[in-house]
Amino acid sequence: MLSSLSARIAAIGVVVLIALASLAGLLVDASRQTSQSFERAGHSVEVIETTEAALGDLREAESGQRGFIITRDPAYARSFAERVESSARNMAVAVRQTSDNPLQNARAREIAVLMAQRAAFLRQPLILARHGDFSGAVAIVASGRGRELMDAISVRASGFLDEERALQTSRQDAADKRLASGRRLAIIGGLVVALLVVCSFALLIRGIRRPLATMMRAMTALGDGEQDARIDTAMGSEEFDRLAEGYNAMAERLRNAVADQANSERQLQTANAELHRNSETLRERGS
Repeated sequence: MLSSLSARIAAIGVVVLIALASLAGLLVDASRQTSQSFERAGHSVEVIETTEAALGDLREAESGQRGFIITRDPAYARSFAERVESSARNMAVAVRQTSDNPLQNARAREIAVLMAQRAAFLRQPLILARHGDFSGAVAIVASGRGRELMDAISVRASGFLDEERALQTSRQDAADKRLASGRRLAIIGGLVVALLVVCSFALLIRGIRRPLATMMRAMTALGDGEQDARIDTAMGSEEFDRLAEGYNAMAERLRNAVADQANSERQLQTANAELHRNSETLRERGS
């Protein structure tokens, strides 16, 4: 099938290219999967940070509410509004971030609803305080009725964050494993490709050196006077077969030329001998 050296070289090139392309494809896929695993782990970090920021904003809103009721400083009221808005915005982001996880998304939505209820409850004493009813506002705060709602938020948020941290850990472990697998694939694949290249070129070099050695032996023998030295073994490729045929034809022509020269020399010697005899005969007759 691959009877010529050029075809073998082309085949080796194709095999090496296929091996390199396959290795590159595997490495690209491994890199993509590793990148996705790290992105998922980073996504969990973002969910945790966003949720914790929302909870922190809600607590600061509560501090702003109490600060306004106690000090009657309008700056605390403004702080309350900003923190409530930021808390709702961050929790909405957390809900969107967990859209790929139905269980976590349902928990995030439940926490968002509870936080909205908590914010609404915090506004009640703030509204009274803004209208000058600070005693009524203090009474609502002192009643502790919002504590149960905040405890419910804390419990659900704790479960939500614990689950997200577990997801982060598992995703990080998966990313690390994929990274290690990619490294092993690169090393093993590189060794396989290198071995394939070395073996292919070793066979190619063997296919060149063996017929060359055969030709060199035949040519050396011919140079030493062995006129019958011929190449009668298979050379293993079309190119060297043609060279062997050319050498055999040349050696045959050389032997024929030598034989012709020897015949010519014998004929010349015979003619010279005949001429010498004729000369002797003429001298004898003349004397």
